[in-house]
Amino acid sequence: MVSRIFRCADCLQLVNKLAQSRFSYRTSKSGSVMIDSNGKIVKTLKNARASKFLDTIASLNDAEAQLLMAKTTGPFKFGNERQGIYIRSRGK
Repeated sequence: MVSRIFRCADCLQLVNKLAQSRFSYRTSKSGSVMIDSNGKIVKTLKNARASKFLDTIASLNDAEAQLLMAKTTGPFKFGNERQGIYIRSRGK
């Protein structure tokens, strides 16, 4: 039973390591914040939202910062999803 716990702990460490490297952010000279996911910009924050984000993330550790960035970006499309457009035929 102990070996299963150690294996699970190793898996959790691996998952945490992968999750921590997913999001990153950078600031511009104008004060806007760009949040990246795997190297691609997925969200841009400007003005008050950017300053609030920077104030909040300054006091967080890495795991909490990743969670904040994930919540800030919300669900986003990767580009390979179907559009979901349904076209009804006009036949009688």
